[in-house]
Amino acid sequence: MIDMQRESRDAGHGNATPKAWCAGLCLCAIALLASDAFAEDAAAVHQGHGGITAAELPGTPTRALDSKEIFRQPDGQGRETIVYRTVRAPGTRAPIHFHDDGGLTCVIEGEMTLYLEGAAPAKASAGQCYSMPSGKPMSGVNSGSANAVLLDIFTVKAGAPAWRVTEDGVEGIQQQFATPAR
Repeated sequence: MIDMQRESRDAGHGNATPKAWCAGLCLCAIALLASDAFAEDAAAVHQGHGGITAAELPGTPTRALDSKEIFRQPDGQGRETIVYRTVRAPGTRAPIHFHDDGGLTCVIEGEMTLYLEGAAPAKASAGQCYSMPSGKPMSGVNSGSANAVLLDIFTVKAGAPAWRVTEDGVEGIQQQFATPAR
């Protein structure tokens, strides 16, 4: 996990305001996600959930309270970077899903825990981020007592979805990160 507030203070920049570290974080994340070294091509569509089952996850799979696209920029080479501001209620979770090209979630307010196939649950509080590798089943759970406000950052093939919901019975939540009509 990345702790942007601590790293900013440790670098001699004093107490970073949420807006300051958020702006810097977005620029760094966009550069990272757009790089060829990070972008992994998930050629085959993921089948099943692997080591994650809905019965083992805390929280109820629901659509986020709010999910708004706040940035979209094509790179001129067939890919685009998209940033969503997402608000998730306490006790709820994203359905089991995966990302073709990975992504990054940064917690602005509240607390989230990432449940990722093959890894221990990873908690992130305000000012921290977690990486979402391509092709791995996962679910993000609001493990706090207040709404979690997030920045979800993806670089995808132009027109491709940011995520693919694989959990049975909640496929309609796929539209939370809608792909724009072309």
